Amino acid sequence: MFHVKDYTTFYQISYAYIEQNILKSIPFHIKKGYIILKWLCETGYFPKTIDHDKNRTLEKYITTYHLKTCFLHELENAKRGNDSDFEVCPENAIESYNLSIQWAKKILGHMGKCFRKGSLPSFFNPSKSLVSYEGMGHDGMIEQDLFLQLISLFEQLINTAAESELLCS
Repeated sequence: MFHVKDYTTFYQISYAYIEQNILKSIPFHIKKGYIILKWLCETGYFPKTIDHDKNRTLEKYITTYHLKTCFLHELENAKRGNDSDFEVCPENAIESYNLSIQWAKKILGHMGKCFRKGSLPSFFNPSKSLVSYEGMGHDGMIEQDLFLQLISLFEQLINTAAESELLCS
């Protein structure tokens, strides 16, 4: 959302159509890495800020939008680096699962790197950070340690999932 100078109104630009086209154009085993993380984020494993007086959730620390932004950045990095994952057609379900887990780890790695820097650039407007509060009396990322702890929790869950698949195969 952007403020229009000298006016009191705001306007919002939606990139949903572009995001949708990007996600449709990638192989499912890559997209599944993002889907796994999105599912974990939405299952309630992760803390939210609660207003107990009004019994409502105010804020999620790591959102699916953060995950999608990191996923889009990683897709761009992979395409720029001619990543072979776009050419690979997994031969079986285990290979597909392993590639999906690798992508989930790439997304988390990107997110961790951004959180350590204190800024997660918006994919479509990289000059804006999704996690820092520039110009609001304090620059930088609020509760950076908490974000990094949550990334660690995500990584532990993904590693547990990967290990359990190896034990089952």
